[in-house]
Amino acid sequence: MDKNDAVRKVVSGAAQVILDDKKVVQAEAVALLRLLEGCVTESSDAALVNLHRVTQRVLADDKLDTDEAEELRVLLGEFIDADLFAPLPVAPPAAEPNRALSPVLLELGMTVIMKYENSKGEVSEREVLVRKVASKNGVVYLGGVCLMRNAYRTFRVDRIVIMIVKNTGELVENVEAAMA
Repeated sequence: MDKNDAVRKVVSGAAQVILDDKKVVQAEAVALLRLLEGCVTESSDAALVNLHRVTQRVLADDKLDTDEAEELRVLLGEFIDADLFAPLPVAPPAAEPNRALSPVLLELGMTVIMKYENSKGEVSEREVLVRKVASKNGVVYLGGVCLMRNAYRTFRVDRIVIMIVKNTGELVENVEAAMA
């Protein structure tokens, strides 16, 4: 295991602890920044450098506001999940989705299958039990239990490439409209 792998493992463990309660608080962000400052170097991989840069930025004014905490929480979730990302074929899903005549409306408790592109452009396939839809600063988020990670995750709706309702096979063509 090289140094980058060892650092990623330590930071990933810290991120898991921070995300256990599904939120990031000031003290956790400060502790994360101290950890990153002690181990991130110029030769660190891009994900570690980005996490360090974002953590520095959100704590620049010594106050972690709600939007900054949400941004850091999403980034930590993506960092933890980075080992799961692999290029996926562009082929359609195994079962051809039903193309509903009327728009699909997502409901809390519904399970969806989606391809999601993270902030680095990496795409993964997820199965998510929808728990929350929220909007912050004009960005719509879908929160739910990612059944692949068995953990609560938040997804930016504008980064969802494709979404299918699991039990009906309906293709959600306009994800943002389906959450209205």
